Amino acid sequence: MDKIKFNNKPLSKLETTLKALAHRTRLEILIFLYNNPGSTLQSIQKYINSTQQNTSNHITKMMYAKLLLKQQKGNYVLHKLSDKGLKAIELLKSYKHI
Repeated sequence: MDKIKFNNKPLSKLETTLKALAHRTRLEILIFLYNNPGSTLQSIQKYINSTQQNTSNHITKMMYAKLLLKQQKGNYVLHKLSDKGLKAIELLKSYKHI
């Protein structure tokens, strides 16, 4: 059990989010979905030039970190950023490379 909390949440939740963001492919997915909300797994897969299984694994990690939302639309599952994912994008936008 986490003894240390940040913003009244267990530190492990922050760790999960940061780990989800600490991967180039997942950052690419985050940025892609920011620019293309409501995208299918196949369109994300094509964008990152990866296999369906690998893309699905990255999306699962991002879902677990609550960065993404899924919506069933007929035979398709559409992906978009959650509020937390949008906040992550805002953080990335504010980053100034030295």
